[in-house]
Amino acid sequence: MAGQYQELFSAKGSIAFSAAGLVARIPVPMMGIGLITMLSQARGDYGLAGLVSAAFTLSMALLGPQVSRLVDRRGQGKILLPVTGISVLALGALLLWAGP
Repeated sequence: MAGQYQELFSAKGSIAFSAAGLVARIPVPMMGIGLITMLSQARGDYGLAGLVSAAFTLSMALLGPQVSRLVDRRGQGKILLPVTGISVLALGALLLWAGP
């Protein structure tokens, strides 16, 4: 089994590609519970918190494949930096909106 992985990762750029994918996916599972916790505490409304969390999850489900398609066509370097910037700005706006 290890030989198959060695063959897979011997391709040029495969380790960097896989590492970037791993690092990019680390925070995603915690976003839903983080949004619910933050908004329920800040706004006192579990319904709103669930709605925002659901909207986040739906946007990830709809936009994730589109971003992946662009990465496949144009490369990680050209796509992931702008997409990361958009995500940071959107989450920053949410933090500002959710504040007291």
